[in-house]
Amino acid sequence: MYTEPDFVLACFKKAFSEKFGSVGEISVRKAEKSPHHIITVKFHETAWRIGSSLERNVAYVKIGGKSEYIAFQPQNKTILENAAIPFTTVKSSPLLRVPLDVFENTNQDTLHRICAEILMNSCSFPAFGCCARFNECKESKMCTHPDQIYAKSCQFKKLMGVK
Repeated sequence: MYTEPDFVLACFKKAFSEKFGSVGEISVRKAEKSPHHIITVKFHETAWRIGSSLERNVAYVKIGGKSEYIAFQPQNKTILENAAIPFTTVKSSPLLRVPLDVFENTNQDTLHRICAEILMNSCSFPAFGCCARFNECKESKMCTHPDQIYAKSCQFKKLMGVK
């Protein structure tokens, strides 16, 4: 039985720091009038990230009661399926529920990989066209924008099929 969402938070923090460095912070807070704890990513403001795009809820952890689980947004379904992480849904909510014991017993490398992918999936920024790094990106066959979270919206990546 869990009493704190520390393990889940630690997984997301490790994945975040390894993949994105110091572009933001991961925190957890208790939801009001709910048994859930909400894991949130808050990005530091930059020229590329401003306003409402700075904070995103990444996961919801339910501790206590009949079932304990971590819930993710539906757009993460493929990530969980590709990692062979079982999940359920209920009619009253579109969230994907992974039992906490399954999450905790998953291989650490797999956990950190899916946490990083879920973090990326939770970020959305307006699409932007080619920037001053176009030639560098073309030669490298990958987006070289220094802010890889913001670079998720790079149209060059989509057009050229690069990483």
